[in-house]
Amino acid sequence: MGEENPNRYGYEYADEDEPLIDLLSHEFYNEGPDDTGVTGQVENVSGEELWRVFVEVYFLDEDEIQIGEEKTNARELADGRVWEFDAVYSDYDPERIDSYQIFTDVIVDVPPD
Repeated sequence: MGEENPNRYGYEYADEDEPLIDLLSHEFYNEGPDDTGVTGQVENVSGEELWRVFVEVYFLDEDEIQIGEEKTNARELADGRVWEFDAVYSDYDPERIDSYQIFTDVIVDVPPD
């Protein structure tokens, strides 16, 4: 396997050369101040259960200034399973959002006790 990328807690992150998840879809929605965000689907294509899957969305204004971010995650995503995520924008002025960037990450396994 490729180089591990552990964080300070000892988690093993996914190797970027081996895709473990597939971002199937993502779509912005704005139904008002309390109902704005990005929804979509991620599929586990790793061949094994993944301990934690993250989706992080950065909301940008028309000048590409980041005005918000949301992170959501799924635990113990089974191989072949599709997870439907919803990253809800928590600021009060969703009309400022012009675009967004979306990123995914995976923690493959928890550190040993």
